Order: sequence, then C-alpha cells, then structure tokens
Amino acid sequence: MDNNFIQRVLDENKELASLPQTMAEVIRTARDENSSAEQLARVMKRDPALTARVLRMVNSPFYGRSRQISSMTEAVVTIGMRQITALALSTSVYQMTDSWESGLDRVRFWRHSLEVAIAAQAIAEKAGYRNGEEVFAGGLLHDIGLLALEKSFPEQFGEVWNRAEREGHLTELENEYWGTDHAHVGQFLLEQWQLPESICTAVGRHHKVFGPEDKTPELIPCMIVNLAHLVSKFSISTELAISSAILVNKEILRNSLDIPSTDLLTVEKELFSRTMAEASYLEIDVGSIDDILLEANRMLFDQYVTVENLLRELRDLKSQVARYQTA
Repeated sequence: MDNNFIQRVLDENKELASLPQTMAEVIRTARDENSSAEQLARVMKRDPALTARVLRMVNSPFYGRSRQISSMTEAVVTIGMRQITALALSTSVYQMTDSWESGLDRVRFWRHSLEVAIAAQAIAEKAGYRNGEEVFAGGLLHDIGLLALEKSFPEQFGEVWNRAEREGHLTELENEYWGTDHAHVGQFLLEQWQLPESICTAVGRHHKVFGPEDKTPELIPCMIVNLAHLVSKFSISTELAISSAILVNKEILRNSLDIPSTDLLTVEKELFSRTMAEASYLEIDVGSIDDILLEANRMLFDQYVTVENLLRELRDLKSQVARYQTA
C-alpha cells in the first residue's frame, strides 16, 4: 500500500484527518488505562447531542436492559468504557460524514454498514470473542475508505464505481487506478484517528481471503468482520455478488472461528430484524419499509438465479469428472 498516496488524500482533505474534538478526546480517555468511568462520562457530556444519541442506543432493545439508563456515568459503568466509546464513535462518524457530497447511495451505504456491524457483534458472541464492541465499530466503519476515496477523487471514483457495478472486482479496479483499495485507505484513516489496532486491522482486511491455516488469535477480529461482510444481505452495490468462492470463504471462516453452522444460520435469520430495530436508535437512515421490501424481493430473485447457475456449474463439474473417470 502506498501510504504516501493516502497521506496526500488526508493532506488535501483536512476534515478527514481528524475526528471532531470531543470524539478525539473520548478515544484518548478510553485508551488511558488510568481513566475512570466518571472521567469518560464527563468528556462525553461536553457534547449534549452525542450524549443524547448514546443514551438512546444503550436503552435500545439491542442491549435488553431491564431498567432505563438515565445518565452517561451510569451508561459507562453498566455497558463498559470500550462499548460506550465504540457506540459514540459509530454515531459520531455517521453524523460527520452525512454532510459530505456523494454519488453513492448513502441509504444503501449505511444500511449495509449497520448490517455488517450487527452481524459482527452477533458472530463475536457465537465465537466467544469478548470484544464485541470493537468488531461492531469495525463493521460499521469497514467501508469508510470508499467515502474517503470519493471525497478526494470524485470523477475517478465515479468511473471506478460504475465499472465495478458492471464488471465486479471493485478492489482490483481500485488498485488499477490508485495502487491501493478502499479497505487499506479506511485502515490508514482510522489509524490517524488513533482507533484501537484491532478495529483498524479488521477494516483493512475485510476483503482478504483467509485460508484454513489462518487461525492465530490476532486474526480473530479480522475474520469476524470479514465473515459479517459475507453474510450481509444488503450490499451497497445494486449487483448482488454471490458466487461459489464466497460460499467457500464463508465456510472457511466459520470453521476457523469454530462456529456451528446452525449458529451462523441463526445470525443470518435474525440479521434483518435486528438491523431494522437498531437503525432508529442509532438514528441511521436505512430507508423506508417499502424500499427495503422491494430490495428484498429483488435479492430473492437474484439469489434464485444464482442458485440455478451454481447447480448448473455443479452438473457440468460432475459431467467432467465422469468423463475423466471413464477416459
């Protein structure tokens, strides 16, 4: 990856290079091992709008609290400093990027991002990975590099995106144009924001193809976000990219994370309803119910066609094997 290229992107877009002041201080406080819940709450309360959004989130059905959490200090103590920081970061970045001009369908972008975030947290639970809040943040921010590239190179990005819609292979096209891709741009950007390494690396590797041998503990958050990306149904692109390679990758990641197939199926079944339920609490616009139902119907048809094509490929492969055996 050409870090000089990405640094130039940040130099030419100063607003990309740093988080809002309060959020930057929240991250510094949370990463300080000597900080207390009261100190973190005090920093967050400097931004009343951020405080209100975070309190709405921690009182959402997603967290299943039996009683209402009414203060930021109580939220930090109850949910935990890392979880609160991840939630604050997520909503802060959404608000920050909302004003950026974009040719991307922002509703689709954030619908997909939220779906991946929720899938990542659910997969973390099934895999017994305790830092679910970090993979949630990694999932929500995994495509932030797309917004950074578009903001810096709007005309070129439009060309790349339109080609990818027709041809696929987005990351290959990005490398062809810029010598890097949106995953690595996103990782570099989050590193400048001084986010935890696990979040940055998970964002940078969400398109990596992992092999069965990739089972080291430090790769777990990367594999979780990667698998969450693969199980998400609402992509940013209008083209539904389902292939035998994706199905193989999902199986490798599921095995590496030691998740039973029934557990992953449960995550996928619950993903849509959990995403819709959380969208209102996170104040993320994921579109109207009518829009989503139309999209779901389109996806069902595309999946039917894809299954037909996969079955055809399987029949052809079996025929080739039979001819080889009788030759």
